Amino acid sequence: MRTVASSKSGFFAMPLRSFKFKLRPEQLAEATAEFYHFYGHALARWSQLETAFYYWFERTTGMQDAMARAIFYGGRGFFARAEMLEAAIEHATTLDPTQSAFLKEALKRAKGYSSFRNKIAHGEPRLNVVEATSETKLHYTITQGRNTPATGEESISVTELATAADNFHTLAQCIRDVLPFPVRNPKAKSPEECLALVRSLPIEPNVQNSPTAAAPASQSQEPQHRNKKEHRAAQKARKEGPPSESQ
Repeated sequence: MRTVASSKSGFFAMPLRSFKFKLRPEQLAEATAEFYHFYGHALARWSQLETAFYYWFERTTGMQDAMARAIFYGGRGFFARAEMLEAAIEHATTLDPTQSAFLKEALKRAKGYSSFRNKIAHGEPRLNVVEATSETKLHYTITQGRNTPATGEESISVTELATAADNFHTLAQCIRDVLPFPVRNPKAKSPEECLALVRSLPIEPNVQNSPTAAAPASQSQEPQHRNKKEHRAAQKARKEGPPSESQ
């Protein structure tokens, strides 16, 4: 794979050295559409995450919507908004211990994700050209402006954008599920389930979550699908004990 330097516009590749390749117009259009889809999807999921925190800020402080929005979104950047919500939680009288514990854990995870979100929002889209014998392939990554287009530079792939969007969404959905709406969503998870789910999320949002504890449980059920005749014979052998040395 070859990573090429971007032009001043940031969207057209200028090679580090001269080389020829065949490129269909549809390829560039497809690569661009794919990138913008996952790029926009990740940023939209983050926006939903901040909105979910806002509703807790409004509820925790007891402010009217207009005042709560003016104060919460008046903070410059996510960390300022997170700190306002953390301060409100410390002095809230409307939160039970489970809600407080959940919000603190959710804020901790979101603050860890904020750095990656900033890299997405402020990074530079860069076109990458893969030289192949049959057909040249294209894909975009996000690089940071401080980095030179050299080998081994830090970049964010489309796959990482999709993974981050999923983790942003999971966190935001849990925050909404715990909100005590008058009419509860029948599919909403309990506060205890949400707390466990948030704690199981990866530290970095662009990393796929490891298999949950449910996986071993499902594996332990696999013997139920074994041949019943063989299973009964094995049970009988275990009851009769191990064979003697003479056998």
